[in-house]
Amino acid sequence: MKLKFNSIMMFGALLFAPFYNAQNVTGKKVETKFFRPALTNVYVQNSTSEGTTVIEALKNLNPEMRFDNHNVRTNVISLQIGKEPEIVAPANPLDLKKAKKEHNEALAKYKILKEKAVSQSLKQTSREIVAKWYSRDENGNMSSKLIKERGQYSATDADVIKDKASEVSRLANGIGKILMKKSYVAIYEITKVKSMNEVYNEMDASAQATAKSLNKPFTPTKRTLEGYKIEYKCLIYRLNWSDSMKSIFENNYLLTAETTENRETKIKAFENANIPMVSVIEVSGTVSATQSNDPASYKYTKRKSMQELLQNSASNIQEDAMFQSTKQIDDFKTKAPVLQDYPTTAKIGVKEGIYLDEQFYIYEIEENPDGSQKKKKKAVVRVKKIADNAAIAKGESPASTFRQVGGRRIYDGMLIEMKEDLGVAATIAWGGDGILGALDLRVDRYLKVYKTDSSALRFLRGVHIAGYGSANSYNTNLLADTTVDSKLTGMRTMYGGSIGKEFFFTKKGKMYFYPEIGGALLTYTNTMYNGQTIAEKTEDRSWSTISLVTSLGLGINLSPRLSFIFKPSINIKTGSFSDDVTGKEIITTDFSKTFKNMNSTSTVFNFGLRLRF
Repeated sequence: MKLKFNSIMMFGALLFAPFYNAQNVTGKKVETKFFRPALTNVYVQNSTSEGTTVIEALKNLNPEMRFDNHNVRTNVISLQIGKEPEIVAPANPLDLKKAKKEHNEALAKYKILKEKAVSQSLKQTSREIVAKWYSRDENGNMSSKLIKERGQYSATDADVIKDKASEVSRLANGIGKILMKKSYVAIYEITKVKSMNEVYNEMDASAQATAKSLNKPFTPTKRTLEGYKIEYKCLIYRLNWSDSMKSIFENNYLLTAETTENRETKIKAFENANIPMVSVIEVSGTVSATQSNDPASYKYTKRKSMQELLQNSASNIQEDAMFQSTKQIDDFKTKAPVLQDYPTTAKIGVKEGIYLDEQFYIYEIEENPDGSQKKKKKAVVRVKKIADNAAIAKGESPASTFRQVGGRRIYDGMLIEMKEDLGVAATIAWGGDGILGALDLRVDRYLKVYKTDSSALRFLRGVHIAGYGSANSYNTNLLADTTVDSKLTGMRTMYGGSIGKEFFFTKKGKMYFYPEIGGALLTYTNTMYNGQTIAEKTEDRSWSTISLVTSLGLGINLSPRLSFIFKPSINIKTGSFSDDVTGKEIITTDFSKTFKNMNSTSTVFNFGLRLRF
């Protein structure tokens, strides 16, 4: 898994940007139907053995379920254009601005060169993409069989009903031709593979330079992981199947079994055809392929080989690339009209690859004065129950059910559109635990359950696992007589983990319960007694206790991303011990009056903000 937080400004934008903003789509109508894009995966040849291993693993993956798999034989390209220019830090810091400018200029030239090289390398691939669409056989004969099949499969109940009302059926062929215009190519390039030793060396070099500049001692990074950090790029291209290109194809290249004239001429013409592709976007990222390097941690699990770690990274690369691409390419977003308001339903499901608890936005479509349309966000919903609609529509397809988790009222006919999130939430709170910070992950976001046939799978919806920590200071009298100087000061810290589940109980998802259960280690570190510093190596320096923690949080959504949360918690202490210089765990008595509740049950109250990503 890879999380990206580019800057504090982005965090602020997510926190304070209003949710109910309008999105203009100038000069055109908002598309409310999902046409399954065809996706062809292509790979840039890699010069390293590690990069080649990742590429070979990527080749074994199929595209996500919402795409039609349109892979072809020519799926490896070679780009003989050298490495992407990297910025070189100048000896004089005053020259950094000039160095950045020169790097940006070199990078712009490289990107132009790369785009030309990619377009040249894709010529054979683009011909094979069209050949597959037209079911071209070894004799050069073509047909619209696949176009019709995909048109039928992509058709919705609304398409079927409309087609039945028409005197002439154009359903399969008409939708199929639209799908051809939504043929995309994803070009994967592994740009860098670093071993964890290399990563740690770079971290140490940076830390050493910083320590030297601050005149502080250098502390080497703890080397706890083995494996790799893998950097990739994914270039998305689209088949430029314009009306003029379609006309050229039909006049010059289209050949059927019934064609008797100019067969050889058309066969040779197609084999040399230049069917253009256009660059859409480029995304990039870094994924981890790591594991612990401590042999003791593999008592019950298998330690993977370095080869296996590289191979396992492929699925993370593809998922991250498609996650980023979907945010920028409208054709990649699953969408449909809202069929029913409450409970909210829509006719998308297994066929469109939706998964349990996946996030969708609800939009209202409004008209602009110029006749174009704009989308206005109204609500956020998550998949509650997935319909098995993986069949050709006949007018009676089942609908999936969604649970509203924020926003305004939903009405029939609004647009429901995929808005996948990271499934991560960060909480900052204050209260009885002092300042508390927590990070939780939504389990179903990473398991991605595509069917909900069993109650066990449905229970996963809204389940989170969390890690948290808190700290607060204490300053207390040991004796009941406050006239006697017996002050003890120190710091209380807590580290723990938990599992919890969100329960939305209002119609519009304005509020939710968030019960959790977990464990924590509480440590009390005494620092001063009667104005005197307590030596570190004394048995009264540090007290700890292991605690079972349960809480019932109440969340109030301020926006679909941000909520206020109140969390009363019960801490059930299971045992306390102190750090003794001899290494023994004993209960000390000198300060026991202060910590008389160490082994008892206590209740604390925390409140704060929870931000979802």
